[in-house]
Amino acid sequence: MAGAIVQRWEGSSRRMNQPPLDHHYLVAHFGGNKRVTRSGAGRSLSVDVGKHSFTTVEAGTEYFWRTQRPIAFAHVYVEPRWCRRASRTMPR
Repeated sequence: MAGAIVQRWEGSSRRMNQPPLDHHYLVAHFGGNKRVTRSGAGRSLSVDVGKHSFTTVEAGTEYFWRTQRPIAFAHVYVEPRWCRRASRTMPR
């Protein structure tokens, strides 16, 4: 993968295991408001997520996800190397 790729889901399982990934990803939430619970590393976090909001997931993390209400989202997968390079070129 060079830079980033996008993948979209609708109507998938409300429960999902996410293995450790070698890239970061940005999640764009569609379909309406929902509650998302993320469990991993001995901790659990539940948040209410609004339609058209964004969340991020760091490379190397492993989670179990539970989603209540509409399952509609897209992931933008980004290589960590690409993020580092982009951050060095941003004005400060």
